[in-house]
Amino acid sequence: MEAYSRRENVKFFGIKENSESSEGDVSTHPENTKDIIYIFMEQELKIDNARDRITFQRIHPLGRPKTNGSRPIIARFIRYSDEEEVMSKARQHLKGKDFFVYDDIPKELYDLRKTTEEISRRVKQRLQGPF
Repeated sequence: MEAYSRRENVKFFGIKENSESSEGDVSTHPENTKDIIYIFMEQELKIDNARDRITFQRIHPLGRPKTNGSRPIIARFIRYSDEEEVMSKARQHLKGKDFFVYDDIPKELYDLRKTTEEISRRVKQRLQGPF
């Protein structure tokens, strides 16, 4: 049930925080977080007219501010189809970059998927090994 209620949520990683905002630069203050995500979607994910087409219920950074680096930003979309589009574009355009976009899933489900991936990797190694 918890996973279903989180299905419109996405976590964005790797977006740098600026403690001081220079002219034309957007910082991750709460009032600017939505602008940061829209800019990210348009520039990095290549989503045309993101501001006009995609709407959010809520966007905010997670955790305490860091002096250097970044903290995750979580966004809850109004429409699940928007979340699907963002995830699809992230898979296409973020390979080899320092940005990551993940579904927001409960820790229990994350741990289960991680274990399943490890088992799958071991099985593939055994099947490819010497016979």
